[in-house]
Order: sequence, then structure tokens, then C-alpha cells
Amino acid sequence: VYRIQEYAAAGIPVLPLKKGLRATKMQMLYYIVAFTLVASLLTFFDYTSRAFLLIMLICSASWFLLALKGFNTSNDSRWARQMFIFSLI
Repeated sequence: VYRIQEYAAAGIPVLPLKKGLRATKMQMLYYIVAFTLVASLLTFFDYTSRAFLLIMLICSASWFLLALKGFNTSNDSRWARQMFIFSLI
């Protein structure tokens, strides 16, 4: 979403160009939920500690709330940059 104009100019068919920003934002929400569930399995199968689970749940909730914020933003590019940076965490 952050570089949508560059993808459009290059003719690369990414999700925001093919399905729109709303559909892309919905996919982001689904991805975050799936990521959270899968990452929590690490603790449930004793690969990580409960501290990891707690930190991961806090980060995932913050990421999810930031994704929800995207539905009401007036500047999609700025929001998308924030989402990208947060996703690196």
C-alpha cells in the first residue's frame, strides 16, 4: 500500500491494485489473527516461555489495532508505512 503508485507505474499486479485498499486492509487483519494464533502455538507446544506469549500477544494486539486504524485514516500512505515498520518488529 505504501508504494502503490510505484507498483502501478511498473505494472506489477499487487493486491491493492487488483482488489482495492479495503480488501487489502481486510487481508491484513486476517493475516494478523492467523499469525497470532500460529505464534502462540510455540508456547503451547513448549518451544517458548509464557513471557514470550505475553509479549507476542501485546505486540499482536497493537498490530491489530494499528490495522483497524487503517479503515479510518485520511492518509493511507502514512498509515501503510507505519504498518510496514511495525510488521518488521
